[in-house]
Order: sequence, then structure tokens, then C-alpha cells
Amino acid sequence: MVRPSHHHRTAASSTFRQQLGRLADAFDRLAEQQTEQESVRKRDADALFDSLRKGVEQLHAHIEELEKAGLWRRQSYFNLFDVIERTHCEHAHSNILAWLLDPAQAHGLKDAFLRAFVKAVFDEDLDDTTGVVVKREYGIGPGYCDIVVWRRADWVLVIENKIASTQGKDQLHKYVQYWRQRPFHKSYFVFLTRDDERPNCKDFVRVSFHTVRKALMDLHGSEGSEILIRHFVDHIWFA
Repeated sequence: MVRPSHHHRTAASSTFRQQLGRLADAFDRLAEQQTEQESVRKRDADALFDSLRKGVEQLHAHIEELEKAGLWRRQSYFNLFDVIERTHCEHAHSNILAWLLDPAQAHGLKDAFLRAFVKAVFDEDLDDTTGVVVKREYGIGPGYCDIVVWRRADWVLVIENKIASTQGKDQLHKYVQYWRQRPFHKSYFVFLTRDDERPNCKDFVRVSFHTVRKALMDLHGSEGSEILIRHFVDHIWFA
């Protein structure tokens, strides 16, 4: 039997160590990326809760002013979004929608709204939602997608939210082209609007805010988030 020479054993050992080193480096890079993603998600969540906190503070201040003026009891209907002057604020609506769609957030709905929304719009049931990622203002080459939700390579949900603005000429087509090139098994495209505007891209499904309202009506969040969800439901119904 011919035994490998010392030189060959040393070369093989060196190659093996190099491969292990590259593998270790790859794991380190993956860990860094995951840590960075978690940091970004936490920062986005903190920013959203800070915005909501300020809105509630403004609401209480406005109520105190109305009470001092003797007008509070005359109000037959009020809504948080009217009080903080966010009735037509697309950014605020998108923030809350993204928050509600994220099973990891502290609204108490878990993945119930995400599942109900996809079922209502596409008549499909999502499988496992573990590890879902939700991003606001997701930057791609052609622009920024309002809300993007995905789970690994299983599926991606892209929502273009229009409150007081209109779609660009090729905006939606560019979004579809970008996401179709990504390795997702399934792609969902939603054009969310309050008026009669139709998406100029057949891949996008037009959805009214009444669909969002219906998906939320029978859901109940945590004690702390329930009032916000109810005000949001009422707001998109009466607005």
C-alpha cells in the first residue's frame, strides 16, 4: 500500500484549515448581518412607538383644552387621527399597517391580521409565518416600496399605499420587475387606496381601506393596543 507523503499530508491539512477558516468567516458575516437586521427592526419599532406616544400625548392635551372650554361633552364623535391631524398622512397609515402586519410587534394580534389580510385579498392561506420580516420604505433601485413583508424565500407581500398621492407612470411595473427577480416562490402585490384610482400594472391588486377594516373588525389586540386599533378601524371607515 502506498502511503501519502508528508508533503501531501501537510498540503491537504493546510487546505482543510483554509476551508474551515473560510467557513468560520462566512458564519461570522452571517451573524453580523442578523445582528444588524435585528438592530434595524428594533430601531424602527422604537421610532413607531415614540410616534404613537407623542400622538396620545397630543390627544390628551387637546381633550384638556376642550374640557376647559366646556366643549368636550358636546363631541358626539372623535378620533385620534383627527385630533393629531394625521387624517391624510400616508406615512402614519403605512407605519401602523406595517406594525399590525408584523407578528413580532406588541399589538397582541400575532400573525392574525397578516393572515386575515392575505386571505381577504388573495383568498389564500399562509403557511408558517415564523421569521416574517416587515420593512417600511424599503429601498430598491427604482424607488421605495411603502411596505414589504416576506418570509425567507417562501413569499413576499409588497404594499403600495396611496392616501393623497398618485402612482408614478412606471412605478408599479418597476416594483414588480424588481421583486420578480428575487428568489421568492410567491409574490403578492397590493395597491391600497381610498379612492377609485386603479393600478396601472396588472400584477397589483387594488384594495380599499374597507378591506383592511373588515380584516381588523373581529380581531382583538392587547389591552394597550386595542384603543389604537379601534381608532384606526373607525378612522379608515369614516375618512
